[in-house]
Amino acid sequence: MRPGQLAILVFKDGQEVVGIIPLVTKRKIAKCYEFLGGAYADYHEFLILPGYQEDCFQLLRDFLRGKYFSFHNVVGDSPADQFLKSYDIRSTIFSTKEELAPFINIDCSWEQYLQRLKKRLLQDTRRQLKHLKKVGELEFVTATTPEEINILLNLLGEFKEKRRYTDIVARNPIDQPARRLFLFNIARLLAGNEALDLCLLKVGGRPVAVHLSFIFKKKYYYYIPSFSEEFRTYSVGRLLMLYSMEKAFGSGLKEFDFLIGGEPYKFDWATGQRRLFSLVNYPAPPLGIALKFWDEKLYPWAANNRFLRAVRKRALNSIHGKLP
Repeated sequence: MRPGQLAILVFKDGQEVVGIIPLVTKRKIAKCYEFLGGAYADYHEFLILPGYQEDCFQLLRDFLRGKYFSFHNVVGDSPADQFLKSYDIRSTIFSTKEELAPFINIDCSWEQYLQRLKKRLLQDTRRQLKHLKKVGELEFVTATTPEEINILLNLLGEFKEKRRYTDIVARNPIDQPARRLFLFNIARLLAGNEALDLCLLKVGGRPVAVHLSFIFKKKYYYYIPSFSEEFRTYSVGRLLMLYSMEKAFGSGLKEFDFLIGGEPYKFDWATGQRRLFSLVNYPAPPLGIALKFWDEKLYPWAANNRFLRAVRKRALNSIHGKLP
């Protein structure tokens, strides 16, 4: 992520803090306000006490008037969603987007949940498991020490780098050294209080799949998974995911959240879905027209160009250095 400047909006009633909106400014030709975490975070929200929503909304409208802002991944029917839906964009240059975040509502036992799934899906999973056991013994490993966390995060990055993605974010969300270091520090902090689930599947002693997930307020957040291309046909990523899903069902959690993304496999297992809304409000023309053209046309082309991705990665590694 490019460095930004914090712009935390704090709303007060006298001396009492009644609302917080964590923003950051980034230089995208013009100064742009985004949620802290930007498009890399799956969910964003306003923190506003009950009874103060309309007052905070009006102050926020006044603050944003005429400004360039990009608010992504706002959960439907939340305060932030209500604000964006009520924002007057009739006289501005803007773009909107809606996405889905599938999840499993854990309201039964693991066995009962499996009975609800399509028979074809379960039969295919059992067949892949049978074939994989012929290759070697299966072993599931959970990272707990800083050394194990570092090894598995590096392995996750290697798997992502070799995967055949076209979208730059989906292709390898931890290819930037600063971002990987951030995830390493977060994982190390959360490892001791059962809020981290960094898992590895080995087959015959060889690492074949890994995923980074978090647990918070009785919810399991399935964050970044990947697997070895060599074992793609065995559905090793699915088998590791099922291992973690079964753990979630047996741990008293309320939900298994696949987070943002419309990948078909998520809907095979999900029992519900959240709607996420994004709004970008551009500056006045001609700058706003140019920025929208960059966001919707030029940037996707540049992001999916293999040569430009390689140049960008070498430049980032040269500036920040390789992580240990």
